[in-house]
Amino acid sequence: MLDALHLTGSWSVLRPRVLEQVDRLTRQRLGEVDASADVLRPILSTACFSPPLPVLIAGSALPDGDFLPDTELPQSADHAAVARTMVETALPSLPVGFRLELVLSR
Repeated sequence: MLDALHLTGSWSVLRPRVLEQVDRLTRQRLGEVDASADVLRPILSTACFSPPLPVLIAGSALPDGDFLPDTELPQSADHAAVARTMVETALPSLPVGFRLELVLSR
């Protein structure tokens, strides 16, 4: 399941693009709901994306306020669960104070 959903811009502009990339059941479910992130997050957590989405590991914050660059994994993911597994495999143990958060961002 996605831990968070970050939408930048208008859902009415983004919605047609999302509908093109998700499976039929997800398209149907998205047509029946309002556009709040709390409602969309569980629906998109189970969506099948085609083409698969790139998976990025966000760069960490540095003490001076800058960020390390994001790292794109070589494979893409068609489901949130696949993305989580890919990240957990790439980062089998996290440093103290870090946590894994799976976010769909646009």
